[in-house]
Amino acid sequence: MIREIIAATTSAEDSSEVSCFSNNIPATFFADGLSGAEEIQVQYKIADGTFVDVYQDGGTLVLTATANITTVFGPGYYKLIKPETSAETSVSLTSEAHR
Repeated sequence: MIREIIAATTSAEDSSEVSCFSNNIPATFFADGLSGAEEIQVQYKIADGTFVDVYQDGGTLVLTATANITTVFGPGYYKLIKPETSAETSVSLTSEAHR
């Protein structure tokens, strides 16, 4: 199942919370429309309710024009932070276990 979590726009926009409650089924996020150095941040909700950047392999986990897909493993809540972009850019989620 593919679900758009940020509709195509050039405006900055945060996704709503995306729940991920299974360690066995990953959530895959992908962006369409990024160019140049534009990045979309992936964030994780910590115990106090705030969202923090996700770190992977020594750096923050981001979607870029050349690496526009990433997979996370739950459980937890995630959101994506899209800045203003030069072209309309959307972000989608694919997984059977997430909403």
